[in-house]
Amino acid sequence: MATQYPDDYDGFVNPNPFTRMTQVGHADQHANANDAIEAIEHTLGILPQGAFETVADRLASVSGDGEEIVGPTGPTGPTGPTGADGVDGQDGVTGPTGATGPTGATGVGVTGPTGPTGPTGATGPAGEDGIDGVASIEILDEGVTEVASVASIDFVGAGVSVSSAGNDVTVTISGGGGGGSTVTVSDTEPVGASEGDQWFNSSTGISYIFYDDFWIETGGVAGPTGPPGADGDTGPTGPTGPTGPTGADGADGDSFVWFGDWDASLYAPNSVVYYDNSTWITPTGADSLDEPSVSSAWELMSVGATGPPGADGVDGAGVSVEVLDEGVSLTLAATSIDFVGTGVEATTIGSDVTVEFTGGGGGGITRLGAVFGGTDDPLEAGTKVFYTIPSTVTISGWRILNDVSGSITVDVWVDTYANYPPTIADTITAAAVPATSSAIKNESTTLTGWDTSLAAGDVIGFNLKTVDGVITKSTIELTVS
Repeated sequence: MATQYPDDYDGFVNPNPFTRMTQVGHADQHANANDAIEAIEHTLGILPQGAFETVADRLASVSGDGEEIVGPTGPTGPTGPTGADGVDGQDGVTGPTGATGPTGATGVGVTGPTGPTGPTGATGPAGEDGIDGVASIEILDEGVTEVASVASIDFVGAGVSVSSAGNDVTVTISGGGGGGSTVTVSDTEPVGASEGDQWFNSSTGISYIFYDDFWIETGGVAGPTGPPGADGDTGPTGPTGPTGPTGADGADGDSFVWFGDWDASLYAPNSVVYYDNSTWITPTGADSLDEPSVSSAWELMSVGATGPPGADGVDGAGVSVEVLDEGVSLTLAATSIDFVGTGVEATTIGSDVTVEFTGGGGGGITRLGAVFGGTDDPLEAGTKVFYTIPSTVTISGWRILNDVSGSITVDVWVDTYANYPPTIADTITAAAVPATSSAIKNESTTLTGWDTSLAAGDVIGFNLKTVDGVITKSTIELTVS
């Protein structure tokens, strides 16, 4: 049942050991008690005794009109006895180690006397032979010695670059030492030539070089090879050198005869034979020619004990080779020089090294191109020029030179000689076709989508794709390396 307090007193029934659960429920008993306690708390409020010891004291101090009478504070009572010590708690976590204190001052002491020197230890075994010194480097030109030994090598020229890692040197030959020049193959002379440019006239087979604003003929088609000349006379035989002194006679030793593989029909005492993967010998006076064995008159020749290690060999004299690039030293003591690049080849015979530069000296090919027109008639779309690629190169850009300002596009086709002629299906330019737009010239190194590799012996074709009808001569060049 619910509490009746504060309006009335509750009449709770206290169960006994014989009270049935159906008469007074256990949960109901707790609920009734809880309700009554909460009713008392709500009636009295928080701290109902106020400044008094009990609620009854506070009620007794209330006057007839309901006002609370507060009496004087009584004296403080004596301090109660100290309670017993509580049980010790668990040890707390150990705190961090404190900072190290300053080092104390060094004590002053007297250094004791030096002890006597101990006896010299036994000499260790002899070391291994010393490493031979680096051989000197000989410089040759086409097999002819220029200098037998060098202390430095300086690589110069625009077609060569040198780098080093420690004492290892790499020399890269990029195709020439005289600067690049343009080589054009066409039946009309190129436009906009520079000093040193070359032109091969495909209709006449004559080569030219551009010098002092003019095309100078450098030679026509080579004639047939002449017959070989007669052999020259054999030179005289050189004098025989003096005979060296005869060495002293060695001490006489036992005389033995080497017969090779053993054969009982051939051997006598003092024979040396090879049998069963070993070498056997018959001592002097032996009368048995039985098959060689440890139980017969034959004796097995054995190898003597290994002698003591030899003394350290004398270090080789060696040589320090300095390598320079354009006069700037890269290393003072090179141990290797690596020649790389398509224009250089190094070969060896024994300790002799020959380095052959196959692409240098006269300026490697840096441009391939073609010329359209050259007459007074305007160029026509669809005109094509083909020729063979002379060497394997990589394209890095293009340039167009017109005789007048105008608009033109030139596609580039490449295919093998077996598939000649190339067609539009063999284009290498994708959508980035070389062109001018109302201009006398244009160039670009942006080759988006291009196939930039050209193989020696393949056929390259230049197709005049579009032209505006004003231009009468145009040169297309590909920058290659």
